[in-house]
Amino acid sequence: MIRMIIKGKGCHYIEHIDSKVLHYEPSNGTKGHIWGKEGWMVTGCGKPYPFLVSFTEDGQGGTFYNLTPVQRKNE
Repeated sequence: MIRMIIKGKGCHYIEHIDSKVLHYEPSNGTKGHIWGKEGWMVTGCGKPYPFLVSFTEDGQGGTFYNLTPVQRKNE
């Protein structure tokens, strides 16, 4: 998914991804409970592409994730 977003911005390869935990709490089995958020800085074609990643419980022991590109000031 990240590759498709970055490709749409004109970059065709990812050099590396740095991640940082922004929020964490133990999962509790409740559907819709957001148990984690991370900031990801994806570097590709010499440019940074920031993302916010959220992890949400599905209520059946699994996790949904949401990947949101963070708008950079110069875009």
